[in-house]
Amino acid sequence: MSRICTASILVLASAFEFRFDLSIGTRASPLAIKQAELVEAALSLTAPGTMTRLVSFSSGGDADLQAAPLAKAGVRFTTEIDAAVLGRAVDIGVHSLKDIPPQHRWTTGLTIGCHLPRASPLDVLIGSTSLDMLSAGARVGTASIRRHAQLKAARPDLEIINVRGSVEARLDMLDTGHVQALVLAKAGLERLGLHDRAVSELPPGVMLPGVGQGIICAVCRDDADALRLLRAADDPDTHLAATAERAFLNVIDAMSPWEGRPPLGALMARSQDGSSWGFHGLVAQPDGSRVVRVERSALAAECGLGDAAAFGKEAAEELLAHAGADFLHH
Repeated sequence: MSRICTASILVLASAFEFRFDLSIGTRASPLAIKQAELVEAALSLTAPGTMTRLVSFSSGGDADLQAAPLAKAGVRFTTEIDAAVLGRAVDIGVHSLKDIPPQHRWTTGLTIGCHLPRASPLDVLIGSTSLDMLSAGARVGTASIRRHAQLKAARPDLEIINVRGSVEARLDMLDTGHVQALVLAKAGLERLGLHDRAVSELPPGVMLPGVGQGIICAVCRDDADALRLLRAADDPDTHLAATAERAFLNVIDAMSPWEGRPPLGALMARSQDGSSWGFHGLVAQPDGSRVVRVERSALAAECGLGDAAAFGKEAAEELLAHAGADFLHH
């Protein structure tokens, strides 16, 4: 695909074809650029002839490697790109779905136009073959309050070190001995070709993934011609899973006593035979002293997008009934 185009959308219409020139906003990190290139590749298949160029933006969330944990501090990686899309500096923006805030915190006027097929949603442990093999008091690096809480629930003795920055910067902290292990998303390592760094895959029963983890999405203005183009690249199963998980997030987030979202995880996944969907959700106290989980299932034939939204919402309401309104205030 050529990257020579203007920042606005040009539509060349004929009786048989619509052609778009698109500018695509992305963060400047190697992983973010790789994810934007995957959106480009998807568009080249669903809309041959589309011409694109990438426009990178720096993000305040990338700057400080030792700031407060991301979720608790309320850092938003999507802000600069979303503003560029709304301001028509670019036509679409590419995000990791897990970085998009809950609906009531997110920018109005934007919509998620497509979800690429989901990569592995799981987290991996780097630096040790398992959590059990880590020495007592080992220093484990993560910037995620969700991972922090689940690590402490599994191993209260671990010292959790807040590390931020690119995947490469975090791996450097492991390689230089600042931490003895890291927890990172498997999908990010795979997209960067760093498969060999992943030592131990953490199952959902130990480390439930973040909402939307492993999903790349593209956003555009609600009224943009680009929306039709993006819809053609949308993966139905991924869209359905994302709908359920974000419905769960939207409800649970309301209980957060700080600026960022609470430590929560969710995963909606098809059964191996494809006949049903299973949903797992949790919310935890930040120190891991208490974790509340919910599980649900539904027949795939009876689960459309509207059902998925209700599914996630009802799971969240059930979980909150068990956790109590003051769960995060202890």
